[in-house]
Amino acid sequence: MVIYKFKGLTSPFLRVEAARFTLIVILSTLSVGVVKAQQTSPRSSEDIYNAVFSSNFNSPDSLSNWINRLNQDDNQIKFKSVHVYYLILSNQLDSAGALLNQITPIFDKNPKSFAKVDHARLYFVWARYARKAYDEKLCEAYSLKAYEFFIAANDELMAAASLQILGGLMVQLGNLPKALDYTSKALRLKKENATEFIHFQKELGTIAIIYDLMGLYDKALQYYKEILTLTPKEDPGSFLTTLNNIGVLYENLEQLDSAYYYFDLLEKSADNDPGGIKQMAIFGKARVLNLRGDYNAAHKLLSQVSKRDDRQINYWRAKNYLDMGELNKALLLAKREYYEELNSTNRRDVLIKLLDLLSTAYTIKKQYDSALFFKKNQYIIADSLFRKDAQRKLSNLYIEIETMDKQIEIDRLNAEKEVNALRNRNLRIVIIFGLIAALMTIVAGVLFYRNRMKKQLLNNAALNFTIEQKSRDLHHQALRMIQINNHLGEIEDQLRKLKKESSESPQEIQRLLASISLNKNLEKEWENFSDYFSLVHEGFSEIIESKFPNLSINEKRLIVLVRMNLTNREVASLLNIEISSVKMAKYRLKRKLDLAEDQDLAQFLQSLQIDSNSGKPIKEKVFLNSLSLL
Repeated sequence: MVIYKFKGLTSPFLRVEAARFTLIVILSTLSVGVVKAQQTSPRSSEDIYNAVFSSNFNSPDSLSNWINRLNQDDNQIKFKSVHVYYLILSNQLDSAGALLNQITPIFDKNPKSFAKVDHARLYFVWARYARKAYDEKLCEAYSLKAYEFFIAANDELMAAASLQILGGLMVQLGNLPKALDYTSKALRLKKENATEFIHFQKELGTIAIIYDLMGLYDKALQYYKEILTLTPKEDPGSFLTTLNNIGVLYENLEQLDSAYYYFDLLEKSADNDPGGIKQMAIFGKARVLNLRGDYNAAHKLLSQVSKRDDRQINYWRAKNYLDMGELNKALLLAKREYYEELNSTNRRDVLIKLLDLLSTAYTIKKQYDSALFFKKNQYIIADSLFRKDAQRKLSNLYIEIETMDKQIEIDRLNAEKEVNALRNRNLRIVIIFGLIAALMTIVAGVLFYRNRMKKQLLNNAALNFTIEQKSRDLHHQALRMIQINNHLGEIEDQLRKLKKESSESPQEIQRLLASISLNKNLEKEWENFSDYFSLVHEGFSEIIESKFPNLSINEKRLIVLVRMNLTNREVASLLNIEISSVKMAKYRLKRKLDLAEDQDLAQFLQSLQIDSNSGKPIKEKVFLNSLSLL
């Protein structure tokens, strides 16, 4: 199974766009595997019909001759069902839609003439068609219908395949929680009923991608390593690309030794690979070497892949030139890629990184106007991506609310139908009158309860969304403070160097240095940061104040930064101290908090995060609000 990874995607929106290509590659590779697994071609029309609608079948090439044989057998329903599936797999959606609209009325007119599995297969084809057309509502409706009928027909593998369709669509639409839910259910079904790894290989890969897009790299690693363990020797393509995926995840986790190990293993394992996987391995090793600071070795490797027309590779070449001190080469390459990307606007994440590189290079060259120009453009594009991501999530929330409202209306109409049906029965017996009255009371109670329950769930969803928004603002504020401090530090270093080299206006330079040192304290930013933190982590500051009243202001700030899981480098930048000073400050803080030397400071602070009013975790409080309706 081939699962390509995309390095450096800075927003969930862009990472979801990248996942669309990834899922297409998964499906295309699995198609080859399934065709290989079929040792003999089916002979009868019934065998063809069953083979096409078996779990994980995805190969339109195998259908060409089969369709002609079905047409000769004059079984028009099965012929059209297989033919429309072929059209969908071949991306001929207009023809597929027209043919589906011919088949469906035949099933609707004589539903009892067809078995449950035939209905399930029709719904499955509709779901595949709707997914290709990015029609979320239609895909969800038919996928769930197909799942229900396949379960009734005791075909659990195809039931799981129906859920997998939904999971893949949700990944492409950016609804990762739903994608994870549907795909996890599909994986459980397939593991319980499948006998071969190939049947649930796609689900493992999809879940790994979802966790990667969520930023949960450790969980993604677990699934990729499971794929690596289960991949058969006769499927080297899946083995090689899984090695690459694991290497990239370790790179994201900044575990560079592990990342280099997997990229090196990938290069050694792909000596005879004609598909460019070896080039991916070399590029991965070059990135790791650059991050390690071995710029000359990284340059040698990047020169081996530099002929590829890949903007991501050229960005890393420019970055490596900058790190090597070759500013003119870095600027020339970065500006060329920047203006080309500006015209295409395909990869905004690369555009942001190019802008940051250009700003840094011009700052080093003391061309501050140009540096400021590119830095402003970087912030503008980054903010626009953030707003798009927030708007997308808000739109998803509105869609869920609308769906719940429609479900309430459907339940109400169903209840009215039940009541009308009961009123048409024989009402002469008192017991029947009592049963009708009791049933109406129960229905009304259920509707009232469900209405209240759904409103409470909406409130909880809104609360979770607000907490998530505030948490994002908190991290955005921390990033902004780090960037300001770093930028001021760079300007301060350059002014000190200028003071040593120039004899003109030393008093003015000294005044600027004093002003920068004063601004690096960021007292106003700390006040805003503290307000954001108190909103996101409600009650945490009060607990620290009550349990440890003798802490200094700097120690309280350090507690806040450790609670946010910031790295030592980020903490050092925010507190305007050295990394070694951060480690010493943490050591002293542990002693002041009476913690053992082997006790983790971050885990200890995590355990203190509770709701100051109820004494329970915030998420637990949301859960208890829902339980209060029972």
